[in-house]
Amino acid sequence: MTLADYSIAAFALLNGGRVLAYVPQIVSVYRCQNGAPAVSAMTWFMFAAANLATVCYALTVSSDLVVAGIFGLNTLCCVVITALLALRRMSVRRAGPDRSVLFDLTPRRHAAPGRVRRMASRRIASGTRD
Repeated sequence: MTLADYSIAAFALLNGGRVLAYVPQIVSVYRCQNGAPAVSAMTWFMFAAANLATVCYALTVSSDLVVAGIFGLNTLCCVVITALLALRRMSVRRAGPDRSVLFDLTPRRHAAPGRVRRMASRRIASGTRD
């Protein structure tokens, strides 16, 4: 194999793996009930735009379907993250100041943070402990 063959193999392997690396971020945003404030929507939008530009370049200039396919998957994952962020943040804004989520993508497994705080303050006020 030549250096070019090793290079394209490394490119395909690492960028294919990058598609799998998006999964934890997608799951994190999907599960977040408060709009995922620690995740930058602008960053993921720019990643999606850059990946899409690479797809266009690969198709029009270099006619490389492997590069286009890999960056197409990367674009898709970035768009999924950006769309989930938008849905989450819109639902938090619609919910109002109490921040209860109207557009709930996941079933609640634990008590809402506000409820936990209220329960803890009642225990403190009544002098009871766990």
